[in-house]
Amino acid sequence: MLLSDVKHCSLTFGDRVVLTSRDTVPDAEYALFDPTDIELSATGPGTTRETGYVTTAGQARARLARVGIGVELAFQAAAAVRPRVARAYARGAGVRQFVKELEAAELLDGRTFDRTEAMYIGAWLDLPRLSRDLKLPEASSCLQALHLAALLAECSDDETVALATGAFASNRRPGERTFKRPNLQAVEGLPGALRSLAPNPFFRSGQARSRAEIFAMLDEIAEWGPASQARIASIRSRLAPPAAPDRGPLAHEELWALETRLSFEELDGIEDALDVIERRDGRLPGTLYIRARAALIRDSSAARSIAERMSALSGSMDSFHELELLAAHAWAVADDHVQARAFARYLADNASASPGVRARAVELIDDLDDFNRSSNAPRPEAPEAEGNGPPVPKAESSISGSDVTAVDIPCVADDGAKLPALRSEPIPGNVTARAPDPPAELLVALSLPPDISDESQDSAVTLHVPRTAAAARFACTHLARELGRELNARHGVEIRADVQGLELSQRYLREEIPDGRISNSDHQRSIMRTGAFLSELLARSVAATWIDLESADPGLWAMRVARHSRPGEATRIWPIGRVLRFIVHSHKERDLVSYYLELEARAR
Repeated sequence: MLLSDVKHCSLTFGDRVVLTSRDTVPDAEYALFDPTDIELSATGPGTTRETGYVTTAGQARARLARVGIGVELAFQAAAAVRPRVARAYARGAGVRQFVKELEAAELLDGRTFDRTEAMYIGAWLDLPRLSRDLKLPEASSCLQALHLAALLAECSDDETVALATGAFASNRRPGERTFKRPNLQAVEGLPGALRSLAPNPFFRSGQARSRAEIFAMLDEIAEWGPASQARIASIRSRLAPPAAPDRGPLAHEELWALETRLSFEELDGIEDALDVIERRDGRLPGTLYIRARAALIRDSSAARSIAERMSALSGSMDSFHELELLAAHAWAVADDHVQARAFARYLADNASASPGVRARAVELIDDLDDFNRSSNAPRPEAPEAEGNGPPVPKAESSISGSDVTAVDIPCVADDGAKLPALRSEPIPGNVTARAPDPPAELLVALSLPPDISDESQDSAVTLHVPRTAAAARFACTHLARELGRELNARHGVEIRADVQGLELSQRYLREEIPDGRISNSDHQRSIMRTGAFLSELLARSVAATWIDLESADPGLWAMRVARHSRPGEATRIWPIGRVLRFIVHSHKERDLVSYYLELEARAR
């Protein structure tokens, strides 16, 4: 009946081994038994020793129920774990792909009790880390007790439940027993404690399951019955390696094989394989990407450096979407959620990216949203406004702080021919880059540049057609203030002059013009305001200066950004034209935050 050849201890339900314990006895499992369930065996003349405990599933269920542990409580805990906590504590990227589909008996599975940790290791979740974060007494044993309750609910009343302790008891004195009553008093508070957790979904557990381990464990679940087989078959099909791309940096067969391995965080031999490829074919964009991705998995402390390098590379390799996804993930690991969201949102909206890349970008955005909802950290974006809210006010007849008549200047967007190109072009210029920290003023009260005042400008000329850099700064400051007032009136948000403010303003602009059709003066005014905000953010953070205001079309007004890495050169940009492209060309263009961050990286 009992397993006599196990090296340590094991718990079995019928013929199925549901737990093993390394060099010690487990803890929660004793709640299934009474001391009278003991089985003894003669080990010598006049000597008997404990070999284990045996009961039935029906009796075990009743004993758990007496201490307040039942299948309903297990289901509540599993519901609290899925999907946010499950993804954050999943044992590796491979498990993270399907962990939310595991049921209570599977999700909370302790699988192994470790003597060193004095905790359950977890089949699918990093249970030691989860147990420590819960900060409840005996949290590890309480989680395992709920797993056992869910597992027993699937057993018939007369199924044998056996705990084999002979291998461990053989080293004890004759007559000494292993039986102990576990402390499970905190179990009722587990669902609430799980719901209140705010785990970092970008933390790497260090206990990733390999592809082979995952498939073997899924096969075990499938053997439990027909109800599990269809679900596990669906999971297995999604874990199958995707077909290699037809073109691009990862179309290389060997590189794609390495990319597939990294999807399961399998790092052994990655660098050696890359060395072989580079000795034969030279250093490739694909090898740089694989090395960076492996480095991020191995050492999260290098996340910011990796994010900066991948962001810079992605600026010159628009079609390498995996590289942009890596940049987004690295920014998330580095706890810079604004930049992570900018890269991920661009990919999620980019129809030219592969479905797999877009799906992973959406998952990253979901992880960011879940983390910000559940933590006390400042959110990168404000919540959606409830209801329809007040109507968007018309452009004011005068700008706050002046007696100037505001004029809507049309933005030409017929066929895109007059829109400035996506990529900025380098131009000669004897400009020394300076990079003051961006201000965090409220947009509604944005200060004028130090050398400009309301009285110093010919306001009538300035807002109709600004002809000087000072006049353009004056006009854009007032237009940015107007944007702040309008978004506060419509959505109840306070926009600040920083990257988070730019993220919010571009989101509301896209909501206002979802189809990219600039059909009225209100749309034109909104684009002017957002372009003015972008230009002021660049002027105040990377010392961008207006250099070309000759055109009657604001979309062609140009600024210059000095390039710190190339003294004597600058980059020409078109802030209002860039906003226009963002709206007209939608997913074909990188969003405004990514555009700003790229320019900031070049300048710094």
